[in-house]
Amino acid sequence: MKKSLGTIFVVAILAAYATAQKSFDVVSVKPNDSRGPSDLKVTPQRFSWTNASLRQLIQVAYDVRPYQLVALPAWADSADFDVVATTDVSSSPQQMNAMLQRLLADRFDLAVHREQRDLPGYALVLARRDGKLGSGIHQSTKDCETTGQKPLDSAAAQTEYAACSPQMGLTRMKLGGYSMSFLAGGLKRILEKPVVDKTGLSGTFDIELMWTPDPTMLPAGVPAPNVPSGGPSIFTALEEQLGLKLISDRAPVEVLVIDRLSRPKPD
Repeated sequence: MKKSLGTIFVVAILAAYATAQKSFDVVSVKPNDSRGPSDLKVTPQRFSWTNASLRQLIQVAYDVRPYQLVALPAWADSADFDVVATTDVSSSPQQMNAMLQRLLADRFDLAVHREQRDLPGYALVLARRDGKLGSGIHQSTKDCETTGQKPLDSAAAQTEYAACSPQMGLTRMKLGGYSMSFLAGGLKRILEKPVVDKTGLSGTFDIELMWTPDPTMLPAGVPAPNVPSGGPSIFTALEEQLGLKLISDRAPVEVLVIDRLSRPKPD
């Protein structure tokens, strides 16, 4: 019997909904009182984080920074957990995050909503009036943001994804095939403030940026890297190496508001 176009359309919607609603097959959540180091390991079929705070888990699941979390209870910073979750299907990072969101809803009764708030931060703009860029940035032939959204369901897809992995450390950033908005996202993680792309540059770029970090801007508990003093700050490096600069600005930023959160349900 032939299916009508309407039936095919409904089946397609239901299939897409089922994919979006996929959960981990096996999940373990246990309190960790060791105060030891935190260890995150992710593969296409397994998520494992030892000694993670709930704040960290929420930030990863929803891809938000600390300043984007609103109404988070104090115990979400002080209570640590060991989380191990597996799935029988290779998943992209976006799919893994969606499953982690469902895990948090199931085990921690997490409910959230998003809203826009006007926050102080930076605008990423061209440093020169003529628009000339620096030696550390070049137009790219790759589109790694599209690659990162593909399912990791084959060895070829996993190889392509690995080749696109950005390198982001305390003193160096190297990106291949990424947009200006992605660069702005990397800068907001370093500066822990909103950064909005206002360069007007389209397409993707290969970027390499090196700087000497300000010790006051390092994450809590992270020792300063062993690098020579007197190097450029990230603000100076952006202008000298990329032909870009950061200016103070305010912008509407999407924040994640915690509506409900409970202590975890036992395994």
